[in-house]
Amino acid sequence: MAAADIKPEVHRLIFDLILHIHENEPDIEKGILVFLPTYHDLEQQWHRLNPLSSSFKVHILHGSIDTQQALLAMKILKSHRKVCI
Repeated sequence: MAAADIKPEVHRLIFDLILHIHENEPDIEKGILVFLPTYHDLEQQWHRLNPLSSSFKVHILHGSIDTQQALLAMKILKSHRKVCI
């Protein structure tokens, strides 16, 4: 069975696409939702995006995340764009 992890160059493409959407969608209340195959991939993308937390807030949504964290990710932000991975 093939590994489900995403290659680094694909992570870079996902990162670039998120930045492109963020830069070209003026309404910051519109969030970005990204589906990835493994928790490891979620963490990889989080590590790429987290340094840009002044522009947007990054939330990991996964079955292992507690309910309170998931509920925080659902709140609409008026000051930052929300990215849920």
